[in-house]
Amino acid sequence: MEKTLEYDKKIKHQISDTFLNYFSDKGYLETYPVPLITEDKSVLFTNATIIPWKKYILGEKIPREGVCMNQPCLRLHVLSDPIQRGIEYETSFSRFLGYFNMLGLLTKPENGEKVANDITKLLTEQYAIPKERIKVLSSKKDDFTKPLEGIVKIEYDTKQDSFYHWSYGTKGFLEKEQLFVYNKKMVLLRRLAN
Repeated sequence: MEKTLEYDKKIKHQISDTFLNYFSDKGYLETYPVPLITEDKSVLFTNATIIPWKKYILGEKIPREGVCMNQPCLRLHVLSDPIQRGIEYETSFSRFLGYFNMLGLLTKPENGEKVANDITKLLTEQYAIPKERIKVLSSKKDDFTKPLEGIVKIEYDTKQDSFYHWSYGTKGFLEKEQLFVYNKKMVLLRRLAN
């Protein structure tokens, strides 16, 4: 059991380090995670990488190419979360309380196509995931995934609009989401824009 835990920790660090190094090398600024109990009054706990990045969405200039991070997150009532419900992999009582680390990336909206290509390369070249095992869930309203057509499978508008767009309890704030899915588990990618 102890060897399994050590192996799991090693793999998690490899995944995280690869992600952060890959985007740091592309000019992204690695930002520090914030505590699970956040000063943000719109949420009880830090539940996503957007919590420390709201300042960029609400007006502060996004530095360099963008920012990346590995953020510890805590979510309660996951079954009401449209992402989790949409992917349909939560079925146990333990899904009501979830602690996990989220790898996040925030860039300027005009960099969307470049980010989609970079993430595809990260998944296929760095993590060695075969292209045929990757599926992108996206809204036609958010067309930065168009350059990936023919490279990976893309499903447009297969979920309700609330699956792709939400506000995290902040007026005037809109998050847009495209999910890269592997074996029905969310792998990576949040694109944010106001």
